[in-house]
Order: sequence, then C-alpha cells, then structure tokens
Amino acid sequence: MTVRSDESLVVCPECGHERSFVQPPLCIVTGAAGTGKSTIRRMLAGRVDAVLLEDDGIAHEDCAFEEATFNEYVLRLCRTVAQSGVPPVLFTTGLGVPENVEGLTNRRYFGDSHYLALVCEDAVQAERLRDRAGWEGDSYWADVDKQAEFNQWFRKNADEAGIELVDTTGATVEETATAVEQWLDARLDEFETARAVYPTRTSDSSRYRLQLSAIHARSSGARLTSSAPGSPVASNAQRTATSSSNRRPMGASPS
Repeated sequence: MTVRSDESLVVCPECGHERSFVQPPLCIVTGAAGTGKSTIRRMLAGRVDAVLLEDDGIAHEDCAFEEATFNEYVLRLCRTVAQSGVPPVLFTTGLGVPENVEGLTNRRYFGDSHYLALVCEDAVQAERLRDRAGWEGDSYWADVDKQAEFNQWFRKNADEAGIELVDTTGATVEETATAVEQWLDARLDEFETARAVYPTRTSDSSRYRLQLSAIHARSSGARLTSSAPGSPVASNAQRTATSSSNRRPMGASPS
C-alpha cells in the first residue's frame, strides 16, 4: 500500500483505490524507570480524552523480539487505536527516544510527534527503585545505576532531541499528573481538527469502536513492556525491571 501522509490517504498500488485514515498527533510520555510513568498513567485514566497505553507486559518474558519488530508492533497498536476516533497516548521508555520512533513504518500514520519525559534527581530515583520489590540483587534489571544513566540522558539531551521535561523530584503525584494532563490537553486539541474532517464509514467505525472498547476495559490495569536503557538509545533487548509478578522483564538478555 502507498501511504500519502500529506493527504491522509492509503492507496492500493494495484487498483488505485483510495482510503482515508485518521492522522492524530503522536504523543509519547517517557522517562527512565523510577521517574513516575506508570503512576501518572494510572492517575490520568478518565481525565484525558485518549487511550492511555503503556508498553509494559506486551509479551511473555521468554519471548525475544528484534528491536524494530517490537517498536513497529507497539506503534501499529497506537495506529489502530487512532482509527477509532480517539487518540492514543503512549507511556514508554525506549520509544521515548525520537531516534527509535521517527524512522518506523507506522510513524507515517500520525501527525506531529510530541515527547514529554519525566525526570528526577538521581538520589530520588535510586530511592524509589530500591523501594520496589525485585530491585535487589545483581541482575541487570536491578541495576539502578543504568537507570540513573538513562535519566541523566534525558536531562542532558532533551533540548537537542526535541523532548520536553517535567521534573518529578519535589512534586506530588497530583501535581505531576496535572502537569502531564495539561501538556496532553494542549497537544490533543490538534486531533479535534483531524477528527472533524475524517469521513465516517459505518462498518469501519463499528469495528474500531469494538476494538477500542476492549482496550478501554483493560486500560486502567493492562500495560503494553517498555525497553530499558543500557545506553542512551534504549534497545528492546534491555527491559525495565518491574515491581510485581505481572511486570516482568521481556525480551532477550542484554549482551
């Protein structure tokens, strides 16, 4: 299929049939482990007119994905949600690095990209992580220093990478949630224009709404596993450690 992003059209190369698609902004909330992404996503459920997805727990820990395959899968899920008429917001780690997103095939189904990273002081991040079950020991996933390096990468490179920051160090959970909510509301306003010009197709609308209802039913507890940092550009073979049995590292072991 040929995608004409400037016209929001998909064109069949065989017969020339054209089909329009919704092209919302791509909103990504990111940050290293321990900066507050999962907490804020839960706080924002029902407060933002969007489907809030977190790429945590998308596959069994024994599954191994190539980085590009995993990233495409996650962005394709976001694309599918977008066609329901409700924009997706992705809470992620590795896909919060623009270099990991902008070249993906499914990126062309979105409008402008917007990145917001949650950051905090190293000592605060370390304390939060060490208070989590499963972060003790010598495993890669429990390496607080590696998470701190990624947190520092966001703080040092945000301007150059086009990422906005929210510092959660001295903020309450509600203050941080309000800041992220306001950031999302300002950028999701763009989607109203896209939705207004989207030609409604009954069959497509019904199908996507059914998919969306299932996602909404899970959105308050289900998570889609983000890649954790081993270097500034996080790979999906390096998974974030999680705080409960249903938040387990996913993918191949780091080399």
